[in-house]
Amino acid sequence: MKKFFLQNKVLVGIVAEVLSLIIPALLLYAGLSVFSLQVEGHERWFAGVFIVGILVVRAYAKAKEFPKATKASAIVFFVTFVLFMAYLFKNKIL
Repeated sequence: MKKFFLQNKVLVGIVAEVLSLIIPALLLYAGLSVFSLQVEGHERWFAGVFIVGILVVRAYAKAKEFPKATKASAIVFFVTFVLFMAYLFKNKIL
């Protein structure tokens, strides 16, 4: 599995970014469920998920120097961030 993420491919960047956004979101959702908190009142907390996403983009850009994976992960990060912000604005959460 580790070898998969050490490649300079577009698919690697997409998979790494999607996993870096989904796993923390699921952990946050599980934490909210454990403490019996409603997700509807805490949508803004999910913005913290994007911290992990930007760290993945930075890792591919600086540490590994994989341009294809960096571009793919940056695009996925940007699209998901814009969609998240659109959701927040549409539902008047921000």
